[in-house]
Amino acid sequence: MFEDQELSRDDKNAKYRFKKDGKRHWLIIQEATLEDNGMYFVYTNGGQSKGELIVEEKELEVLQSIADLTVKSAEQAMFKCEVSDEKVTGKWFKDGVEVQPSDRIKISHIGRIHRLTIDDVKPQDAGDYSFVPDGYALSISAKLNFL
Repeated sequence: MFEDQELSRDDKNAKYRFKKDGKRHWLIIQEATLEDNGMYFVYTNGGQSKGELIVEEKELEVLQSIADLTVKSAEQAMFKCEVSDEKVTGKWFKDGVEVQPSDRIKISHIGRIHRLTIDDVKPQDAGDYSFVPDGYALSISAKLNFL
């Protein structure tokens, strides 16, 4: 059980796996998150046991921040940042609104590097841009100035 919720082998949730070897029983939690913090209980016909799971958040380092850009009309603007974990995904924002890819705006993630590229820059592209990694209380920001 997790807290007061029974964990079942029949659950379609692939997050939990059960393993048994003789009298030993294991509960395996795939990719534990902060929501998995808490008390776990096992009840058998021979007794019971409990244990507390504490999940610590992995720190994410910014290896390369985003630089402010000043561009002229019709030029290309490229924001690029690098974080310490290549599996981290995230979202780009302009003035607090999520940026959606289009024919002019491209978003890419290769390894630890995240890019936002704007082709044929227009006056309305000027503003504050930020990259927010999913699952982290972190924001990497820069300004796009239009000449």
